[in-house]
Amino acid sequence: MVHYEAKVHRLESELFLGRGDERSEACFRRAIAIARALQAKSFELRAATSLARGARAAGTGVRLVHRGFDTADLKDAKALLDELT
Repeated sequence: MVHYEAKVHRLESELFLGRGDERSEACFRRAIAIARALQAKSFELRAATSLARGARAAGTGVRLVHRGFDTADLKDAKALLDELT
């Protein structure tokens, strides 16, 4: 379960975001921190991408960090980053 803890927090964040709940960003950031601690790059990237989508929906900005690996998640994050800039 430890490996999926970041995913659980990301999904929880998306539920909060869908309801306009202010706890959403905190959950996204918790998911990112957990994934980073586990060195789970895909989970970290998914959570950061979801955070950026939430920020876009709220009209605020967020910065994504590109780590130089080529995965479907990274391509999705780059496409979102291109839309935001």
